[in-house]
Parts: sequence; C-alpha cells; structure tokens
Amino acid sequence: MIQYINTDGRIYLITFKCTTTKFICNNSSALIKCIKENDKHRSLKSIKVFDPVKEKFTRASKETLKMFLIWDAESTEFFTNHYYFKS
Repeated sequence: MIQYINTDGRIYLITFKCTTTKFICNNSSALIKCIKENDKHRSLKSIKVFDPVKEKFTRASKETLKMFLIWDAESTEFFTNHYYFKS
C-alpha cells in the first residue's frame, strides 16, 4: 500500500455519483482499476487532476484527460470505449 504520493507526477481525484467516497490515483492503470471496481452503475461524476502550482485538484477537459491517459494499448482501449469519454 502506498504511504505517500509524489506530486511531481499526475494525480487524479475520482468521484462517483452514488457515494461520498473519493479516490486518488497516481497513474492510468490505478485509475482504470478504480473505475472498473467502483463504476457499477455508470455513475462516474468527475475526474480531477492535481495542480501543484495551485495546490488543489482542478477539473480537466475530457480531451486533456485522454491526452494524459492514453499512452498504452490497455489505456487507449479502455478510455476510448468508456461512456464518460464519449459524451
């Protein structure tokens, strides 16, 4: 289990409509796993990216998120076909 997260890399905050629990991921494979395990009813509300300059999570456009996340075959397939990125 991760005890700390380095803010030099991208950090994602994921929220779902059906729960008040928020999830933090520090790479695309963790983000995919989080979405697969928790998005049971198409309830993905938002994915925010940590801005180290402002020291807070900020919204990023779906196109920007795709640019950050699609760098390998698994990520490309998952995010290209996921409903959140299609709308």
